[in-house]
Amino acid sequence: MTKSQTSRMAFPFSILCLIPITALNSWAIDATYQYYRFTTTQTAGDSMIQVSEFDLINDGNKVDYTNLTVTNPGGNSPGNEEPPKIIDGDTNTKWLDFNIAPLVFTFNAPVTIDGYNFATANDALSRTPISWTFEGSSDGATWVAIDSRSSVTPPGSFFTFFDNAFEFTDSSAPAITQFSSDNIILPATEGFNLTWTSLNGISADLAPSVGPVAASGNTVVNPPADTDTSYTLTVNNGAASAAEDLTLRAVTQSASTHRYFRFTSLKLRNGAAANSIQLSEFRFSNGGIPVVPSAVANPGGDSPAGEGTANLIDGNDFSKWLDFNRQPLIFDFGGPTAIDAYSLTNGNDAPERDPVRWVIEGSDDGSSWSLVDNVSSFDFPVPTVRNTSFQAISFPVPLNAGGLPTGNFPIVDSFRADPSIQLNGNDSDLIWDVLLTDAVSITPGVGNNLLPTGMQSISPASNTDSPYVLTSNGSTDTTAATVRSVAQGTAEFRYLRFTPTKVRSYETAVGVQLSEFTFANPGGTVTPASVVNPSGDNPAGQGASNLLDGDTTTKWNDLNEGRLIFDLGSLTEITSYALITADNSPGLDPVRWILEGSNNQSS
Repeated sequence: MTKSQTSRMAFPFSILCLIPITALNSWAIDATYQYYRFTTTQTAGDSMIQVSEFDLINDGNKVDYTNLTVTNPGGNSPGNEEPPKIIDGDTNTKWLDFNIAPLVFTFNAPVTIDGYNFATANDALSRTPISWTFEGSSDGATWVAIDSRSSVTPPGSFFTFFDNAFEFTDSSAPAITQFSSDNIILPATEGFNLTWTSLNGISADLAPSVGPVAASGNTVVNPPADTDTSYTLTVNNGAASAAEDLTLRAVTQSASTHRYFRFTSLKLRNGAAANSIQLSEFRFSNGGIPVVPSAVANPGGDSPAGEGTANLIDGNDFSKWLDFNRQPLIFDFGGPTAIDAYSLTNGNDAPERDPVRWVIEGSDDGSSWSLVDNVSSFDFPVPTVRNTSFQAISFPVPLNAGGLPTGNFPIVDSFRADPSIQLNGNDSDLIWDVLLTDAVSITPGVGNNLLPTGMQSISPASNTDSPYVLTSNGSTDTTAATVRSVAQGTAEFRYLRFTPTKVRSYETAVGVQLSEFTFANPGGTVTPASVVNPSGDNPAGQGASNLLDGDTTTKWNDLNEGRLIFDLGSLTEITSYALITADNSPGLDPVRWILEGSNNQSS
């Protein structure tokens, strides 16, 4: 459930452009097969994958696609974002797969290629593959490894091919296709079961303490108690190497006895996109036996009807608690109660609302609190599958008894400038909210020992981007907010093209939406004669014309996240523009975009 909201963003005029580049080294090794398979083993950070175009290349040219079909066995794609989009010659369309399943290219006869390349899509660079395998087959059943890549730096812009195509060589670099543990936090008396697989690896090393291991395999490790240990797997094949890290926490499990336990979320999976926090169940235990609180409170919270705190202890994974204000939970056990472990279950939707860092405190009177557990030094790997329980997490021995350090670590909940783009000579406000610290400092020139929550006016330099950096007491980590000051510009065009390149919830959202889009010049508001959304996929009643109807209760929604072309009717001067968000789903708000002008719709 989301809250309705409408907001206006106004900007001085500017125009940007983007050009994709493709290149190929001609000294490549040939491969000839009827079937080719591309399998992503890692994206740039997302739990889904997308590509706008995929070129199979021979001698510097894309091969003939006339008799080519593309499938995605095991994939799950939205309508109009299916595999054939990657061979339609248009980077404005894309293939998206929620399951990150392989792509299979099928020709009607063997075809020779010596390399390949692919292009980013219209948003969410984190969905771009960065590690993968590429295979060939003569029968579609038996596959031969041709190429593999690991941790490749992706293009930094949308609609863009990699600068250099990936050519086949005699010795492909190894790729780590899996490096994981059954659990991330365990009692020190239990071992962690590590599993890894690699492609094109000959030997491997696991540090610290383990040493040489097989290129694919598993082992049990016993890291030191009451600390976080980072394990590094390095795979080699004589020509190149690949490495990945995994952090594990071993704790000396100890029961903590209190009447009240308080859970405070410090970070959500995607806090910028989430309008709330949610969980479906919160379970406690002692010695493996469930212990159920008598009540749960959420002071300062704002929950929709039917999504209150009682749902957290009703034993039903398909009901949930949701809080728009992201406030702590206080569990009351009715009297002093020993607890030595807990487990959380995520909600039914919106993965961006999942907590990934938190602290748990205990109290005997509900007013004086002591820290019991601190999961704030790394993001807990919360399942992306909905209504799924996290692993049981053991309480550590308190710090003063020699256990895991549970001291407070500052967490920046938000730090932003408002407005972030403005005319020269105007002031902006810096707004911040930092948890678990007593003071912050902001440079340049804002101040030291500022309150952890506050707002201060700033006068940024003209004609430049001015970065401001926040540092919390007790931490060396920094967070930046940037203000752009520009001179008033003027553009004269008949057509204006708006291309959204990122939405707020780019990791999970499918689509983009706005309620109104307006332009202005010194004479006042300029209303376009019409607007079109080429290649758009609009739900009924949510077409582009709603952007010009003057009604913020209607909206434009495009599941393809495509471009808008505004026709002003004739050559028209424009000095600024404004976007108005829609009535719900803030994850679909555009947060990055390109605006271009034309007098003929071709240049």
